[in-house]
Amino acid sequence: MRLIVPVLLVANLIALAWWQGWLDPWAGAQRQPERFARQIEPQVLRIVPIMPGGAFALPGDTGDTGLPVPSDSQR
Repeated sequence: MRLIVPVLLVANLIALAWWQGWLDPWAGAQRQPERFARQIEPQVLRIVPIMPGGAFALPGDTGDTGLPVPSDSQR
């Protein structure tokens, strides 16, 4: 038991250092911030809401699924 706690503490410190990027010079990991600069037309990305029943809303869809919609007082 005396050995487990220090080993786990060291493992957590190593994981923290890796997560924060402190080990990148030695680990050879490369962050890629240039990917954001290379995005092609990111402004055209749009979030598609999920309709009741798990269906996706399509462009031009009015959202009428034929299901009853609860009023604000029933929510």
